[in-house]
Parts: sequence; structure tokens; C-alpha cells
Amino acid sequence: MIKKIIFTVSVLFSCFSSAGNLPKPQVAMGYKSQGGCSFMYSPVYYCDKRHLDEYSEAIRHGKPNFFKDFVLVTILERPYYQQRSIAVVNKETGKVYPVPIDVYSGTPEKGNPDGQLEFSSSSNRLCIVGDILVYRSIKSGRFCFYFDGERFSGYKTAYMD
Repeated sequence: MIKKIIFTVSVLFSCFSSAGNLPKPQVAMGYKSQGGCSFMYSPVYYCDKRHLDEYSEAIRHGKPNFFKDFVLVTILERPYYQQRSIAVVNKETGKVYPVPIDVYSGTPEKGNPDGQLEFSSSSNRLCIVGDILVYRSIKSGRFCFYFDGERFSGYKTAYMD
């Protein structure tokens, strides 16, 4: 009986202590930034409480859905326009890698109000189909980025200079 109680307490303790050991999100811009939390001249601030809470949720509960071990997260920035920012979260380290755009959305006049993301857990490619806003400029089309584990390449935005 005592062994059973000790085993139960041990299992409970390990469950609670491992939950406390989850990494805290740390934004890693990878490009020129404003204080490490926003691309130069971008209105999106990746280190505020709302964003950090979303990244923490991905660390706690997200299932890897991008490039083997990463969780791709979208965050609604401007609800009226259905504009979302995108970041990739490493659940093991807590590092957060924003995609070098401000936001993406759909192209309502083309029947695509929400935009579309193409990605998978077996690939480092992320394609955005719709509109992207980068440094006060909106472009429509299909934009593909490739993630190397720390930075994005592929479609070149003004934030990648």
C-alpha cells in the first residue's frame, strides 16, 4: 500500500513539475527589428501580452504542424479586415519566429475573404494565398517562404533587407 501511494505521489509530482518546466516564449526576429519585438516600421508588436499568451498556448497544447517539430500560429490583428500575423513556435525551446510580413488576409473581391495557408509538418515551406501587407504595401498572389529553423527565405519582403 505504501509503495502504491509513493508511486502515485511520484507520478503526480512529475506531471506538475514538468508543466512548470515548459519554456517561455522568446521572440527571435531574425531580421532588423525594433527592440527585438517588431520588424522595422511594422505595426505588429510580437512581444505584447496577447501575442505571448498565444505562443504560450501553442507551447502548452499545440501539436507540431510545420517542419517536423514546429507549431505554426496565426493571430488575428485587425478583425474587420480578417488580417492575421503568422509565427512559427519551437515547443522545445520556446523560440518564436515571425514570418517577415505584417499580416495576411484573403482577397474578398476574388471570393477568398480569409486567405489560405499551405503548409505541412513534413515540409519547411509555407505559402500564403491572398493578400499580404508588408511595410504599408499590400500585394495579392501566392507567396512562398522557406524556414531553415531560424529564418525565412523565398519570397523576399522589405523586412528581409
